[in-house]
Amino acid sequence: MPAVSQASTTVGGGARATFARQTPINAGVTLCMSTLTAVLLWPHLPVALVAIWLLASWLSVGVPLLLWFRRRGQTRARPISPRGHRRAMLFALAAGSLWGILALFVDHLPRQYEHVLLVVAYGMVAGATATLSALPAVARVYSATVLVPWIVHFGTQPDLAHGLTALMVVVFALAMHAAATAIHRGFEDYERAKERRLGLERQLRERQTAWDLLSATTEAFALFDADDRLVLWNTRLLAVFELSADAVRQGLTLSELLRQGARPQTAHGAIMPAEA
Repeated sequence: MPAVSQASTTVGGGARATFARQTPINAGVTLCMSTLTAVLLWPHLPVALVAIWLLASWLSVGVPLLLWFRRRGQTRARPISPRGHRRAMLFALAAGSLWGILALFVDHLPRQYEHVLLVVAYGMVAGATATLSALPAVARVYSATVLVPWIVHFGTQPDLAHGLTALMVVVFALAMHAAATAIHRGFEDYERAKERRLGLERQLRERQTAWDLLSATTEAFALFDADDRLVLWNTRLLAVFELSADAVRQGLTLSELLRQGARPQTAHGAIMPAEA
């Protein structure tokens, strides 16, 4: 899988930082898989060829990993730049080509190695699709560079089994493309919902601040909606109307509030009825 040093996304810095944290995971998986693949190829291909392929695989993840260590404190601060996106595309192209080129070696390997290496290619593409789906263009480049050589290899064989295998690889590639697109849309929906939530929280804080100021500077306050229903009030209103906190609730009309506040009054020792 390509270890993109500044893993980033068009849907916001939060998702970008999440994918940046996956860089060491991607790098570790690629280092392990490339080393095991080299061990598999070592007895059957020229040693120099296998060594060059292994070194290139290590460099394809080592350089981005080094950049990630240098810039990991900045992943939350900046969104992706056009330069960063182009660099991610180049890393994906280089890393994918290293796995796709293995299709050229299978004619020089034992028969069973053909499908072993295809399974490895499937795994690398699936992992990249999951971890790079916030950058769908990068995921598509990586998938194409890994799988197209295998499609050509199987498609050019004269027997039906290889032809059907080529079609299976095509179906798998299309499925990975659809999966990357769907996951990317999920991130977009998440970011939009997050922005809406943050906007609502800001509005609530602003309104709460305004209400606290109004409540603190007003003797008694009650706010009614267009249907003459009580919405907001302050504690001084309770004192003015001699109400308990339980007696006042949202939805009361003005007349109901006045009735709740009606109390018998005493004048010269006599009980006077409260005015209706």
